Formats: sequence, structure tokens, C-alpha cells
Amino acid sequence: MDEAATVVAEDLTKRFTSRRKLPKNMNRRLAAWTKGVTAEALKSVSERRGSALVLVNAAYTSQTCHQCGAFGRRSGDRFHCTRCGVVWQADVNAAINILHRAGDPDIALHTPHQRVKQILQDRTDRHRTRLPVQDSSPATAGRRANYPNRSAMSNE
Repeated sequence: MDEAATVVAEDLTKRFTSRRKLPKNMNRRLAAWTKGVTAEALKSVSERRGSALVLVNAAYTSQTCHQCGAFGRRSGDRFHCTRCGVVWQADVNAAINILHRAGDPDIALHTPHQRVKQILQDRTDRHRTRLPVQDSSPATAGRRANYPNRSAMSNE
């Protein structure tokens, strides 16, 4: 942070959601701790160093591949991309996604996570439809896949 002009970080002030239901009191204390300790440390260090602090939406940053944008599987400290087939170090993948999220015009800080998931899925579908059809015949090698994406289907 000594030389960084801008520091980009996830906004971690949202409530914790998990598969098992946490008691309201514990959820409140966890959120307050995260908000209080982490956010304050980032803010104070960036101010002392003269860096701008930019908070971004944290939704799905650790669940998408930074290279192709597809949803993948996080297993411990490894992220497995289901489309690329590549295995990344999970925190590095998430950090690159956070950096990309700072310049994303479609995903604002307070965009609901359902909308973020839809935006990311639409981007993946759009990318997939531009790929050539996977066929061994040379006659169809130059054709493009003609599959409707989710946004086109939802508008009908």
C-alpha cells in the first residue's frame, strides 16, 4: 500500500449468509466485527498512505473465473474453473475479480446479489455463443453457435 494510488476492496458490511442458520445475535456481532475491524483498518491505512479506497460489490468474486468469467468451484484454497478447466489459487483469483469489479459499469456497490449473478451469467452466455461449434467436420468448423442466451429468452 506504500505506492498504491488506489486500493480496491470488497465491501464486507453485508450480513453473513450460510447454509446453517446463525443466531441473530451472532450474525450481528460477526457483521459488526468485520465492518469495524477490517473496514476501519483499510480506511485508516489508505488515508495515512494517501491512497484512495474504492469499495466494490463482493457478490460472486470468489466463485467466478477471472479469465473467462464462468462460475466455478472453490475447494479450500483452490478454485476450479468448470469452463477453462484451469485450477487457480482461490484468493488470487478472487483478488483479480475484485480489481476487475472496480471498473465494471454494470455492477455497482449496492447491486443485489441476484442481479449480479444474472449479469455474470449473461456475460458467460454471450461469450459462449461467440465460440465456434465444436464439430470434427471441416464444413462446420467456421460456423458459429446459434444458441439464444438467457437475456434474449427472458425478454420474450
